[in-house]
Amino acid sequence: MSLVLFVLFSVIEFLALFYLCCSIFRFKANTYLLKFIIVQILIIIGNYYIRQEEAFSNFAPPFSMIMFILCIRIFLEEVSLFWAAVMGMISTMILGITQGLIILLLLNTTSFTTYADIQNNTIGSYVVQSLTALIIILPAQYLYKRGVGFTFNVDRFKLVGESIVILFILFASLITVGIIFFTNNLILITIILLIPLIYLIYFSIKKQKEDVANTSFLE
Repeated sequence: MSLVLFVLFSVIEFLALFYLCCSIFRFKANTYLLKFIIVQILIIIGNYYIRQEEAFSNFAPPFSMIMFILCIRIFLEEVSLFWAAVMGMISTMILGITQGLIILLLLNTTSFTTYADIQNNTIGSYVVQSLTALIIILPAQYLYKRGVGFTFNVDRFKLVGESIVILFILFASLITVGIIFFTNNLILITIILLIPLIYLIYFSIKKQKEDVANTSFLE
């Protein structure tokens, strides 16, 4: 049951991050939602088990951030890797600040939860995640409909051979996950995390082939 609740409320929190990111940079969130959700649910399940292993618990947040940035770059096709990193970090910082303020408010005005409870995936943490999503998603949707957000070129600063860099990061992540978990006999978790990595590699290679096919050598 704790896994189900962790996944459910983590998905709610991710939706807040996703809608915030899309609204700030003027992308229609619903167009890309399904692809992001498929990858994120698997990563969230993997993260749940990673957090149960004290030696690897610190590995979960950076892994999630890297995957989120790569999802932005791969699924929002016109976005360069540089701007994907900017979009991911700005959105995460805004969500983190919002969530921090909610936690401070709850701790100083109520007595139903403690900071330790919030850190340990209890009712307090689920309340914080839900409030964060509510406070972020509704304004984000409103601002998007009003046309508020950044509209600059997000395909600028594209690296030479950027697709190769992305594939290298994905394969490096895949190998790292495999080494860490197979050496600790956590085969199920490894499989869970390999699926989104392979999914992203597939879309990255597919996009690279489309780019090559659409490139005219006479230009």
